[in-house]
Amino acid sequence: MSSADPRGEAPADEARPVGAADGEPRPDDTADGTARRDAAGAARPDDTDDVPATRDAAGAAPGRAGATPTGATADRDAMARGYARSRAKTEAIQAQLQPLGPDERPLGLKLATALALFIAAINLIAAALGAGGESPATGFAFAILMVAVAAGLWTRRYLVILLFQALLALSIIVSTLSLAFAGNLLAVLLALAVIGACSPVFWLLVRVMARLQVPRE
Repeated sequence: MSSADPRGEAPADEARPVGAADGEPRPDDTADGTARRDAAGAARPDDTDDVPATRDAAGAAPGRAGATPTGATADRDAMARGYARSRAKTEAIQAQLQPLGPDERPLGLKLATALALFIAAINLIAAALGAGGESPATGFAFAILMVAVAAGLWTRRYLVILLFQALLALSIIVSTLSLAFAGNLLAVLLALAVIGACSPVFWLLVRVMARLQVPRE
């Protein structure tokens, strides 16, 4: 019997081209597939060049998030240098200071104590005479307060010295402003006397407070 198909078609194994066995690639298919893969995998020059350019433009654009303005950076650097110089100057001054001795009382501390006692005496006399138009009780209370402040100054209490310095600064400011509104020569002389008495004591107490902060070895 003939092996030909009754419909006149060749069998499947006879219709397959020679050399196209199972699993064996055809030459034309292999070449075309390789060419297609190379063409698909090759990067386009215009796309490759555009990516770095876009990144550089985004990083160099002013006002972008994360970009630090040059002026702000310069200001911060200037402030940091100023703080460093101030800290170095303070440390140099503190290195030259000597701590107060156990019974040492500098001139500024003695003058401050004397001034506090003087203010207490003036208020006590004014309260006793009823001068100033205020209640005598107020004058006596302020006089007692000034005596307590004088005691704190003599015993070198840091907070008391700081409180007295604030009182001196307030007196200097008020007296300076009162010069512009002084109506007679007596008011001018009184304001100048307060400024002349308080200013030296204030500056001398600054050094006393600095020496109180120096640790003892």
